Amino acid sequence: MKKLIAISLLACMTVFFAGCADNSQTAEESKGQVSIEASAQKDESSEEENSKKVESSEEENSKKVESSEEESSKKVESSEEESSKEEESSKEEESSEAESSEEESSKEESSAVPESSVEQPQETQTLQTAMGSYNEDDLVFVYNNGQIRLLEKISEALAVLGNASKVESVPSCLTADSPNDNIYYYNGFKVQTLTDSEGEKIYQIEITSNSAATAKGITIGSSTADIEKAYGLQNAVAHDEFSYTYSTGASTALDFFINNGKVETIIYQYYPNS
Repeated sequence: MKKLIAISLLACMTVFFAGCADNSQTAEESKGQVSIEASAQKDESSEEENSKKVESSEEENSKKVESSEEESSKKVESSEEESSKEEESSKEEESSEAESSEEESSKEESSAVPESSVEQPQETQTLQTAMGSYNEDDLVFVYNNGQIRLLEKISEALAVLGNASKVESVPSCLTADSPNDNIYYYNGFKVQTLTDSEGEKIYQIEITSNSAATAKGITIGSSTADIEKAYGLQNAVAHDEFSYTYSTGASTALDFFINNGKVETIIYQYYPNS
């Protein structure tokens, strides 16, 4: 009987310890599984973090690239603007210098006094008329603060000219039946007249010194450039190194005779037979 009880107890203990062992093993397996799941979760979390870091790094790099491109673009635009401003400034400076140079040249030309004008008496005045043109109003010369005009009556001209140093009578330029022509001599010029139905009129004026000047200031000693500036080369009906002739197509002309590039003689002429 005692043996039977002992065997039963031993069997129960065996079963108990076996159950405990199974439970322990199951617990250990469960812990292992939990550990594996935790490790998997950590791996997933690490991968997510790494992915986020990569994405963040790419975004930062992209922003840096965009920022760098914007800065480069701004620098290029700024450089182009500066270059454009420098070019405009350079052009303005060149234009300003050119204008200044032209003004200085103009001042020098206007302030330059021809050699002939230095010798010209103070009583001779130059009328201010249009430059670079020619018409019938240019058939005038200036003397003693007055004007003497071609085809003017000698009686009116003498009020300005005064008494001649000599008066010479010559055969008429009109016809043999006409009264003789008269030549009135003055210092540096002479005036020749003819007589028609209207009376004695000036038909030729010859200037040989700078005591008289044209209405536009050309006198003996003036340059060919002075002539062209005053009357215009394009208005001359004939010109060469020896003379310039201006005419409107009527029976009148204004001639400048040249010697070594300077005016030597000025003649106002009326052609009664033309």
